[in-house]
Amino acid sequence: MKIRTGLVSNSSSSSFMLSTNNNTLKKVTVSIDIDISKYADYTISTMEELEEWVNEYYCCTLKEALEDEDCYKVQNVIDEIKKGRIVYSGSFSDDTGDSIETMLCYTDLNELDLPKDVKVIQTESR
Repeated sequence: MKIRTGLVSNSSSSSFMLSTNNNTLKKVTVSIDIDISKYADYTISTMEELEEWVNEYYCCTLKEALEDEDCYKVQNVIDEIKKGRIVYSGSFSDDTGDSIETMLCYTDLNELDLPKDVKVIQTESR
């Protein structure tokens, strides 16, 4: 048994031991249901809500954001609103103590098995 003394830091690793009858354990699929909307800071379904989000996120007006090429995702959100869709905007962090959020922080949402009606507009993973 390993006994730690002194300063013990938070480690980002975990250990495991598995047993199998043969060499079949190469790839395991793990499935978990996650309510990603709980990580959304904004729910945008109207132009008024979009204006509020742009003002908070970019610190400018919607018109100014549309003129700025760095704000390309604003037009994508407008396109989704025009289709009657709801847009969720949020972020994931690895320092909240939420293990699911930490996993999502390092995951490209495009690689998840999302429902067919969910479209990733923009994602940035670490």
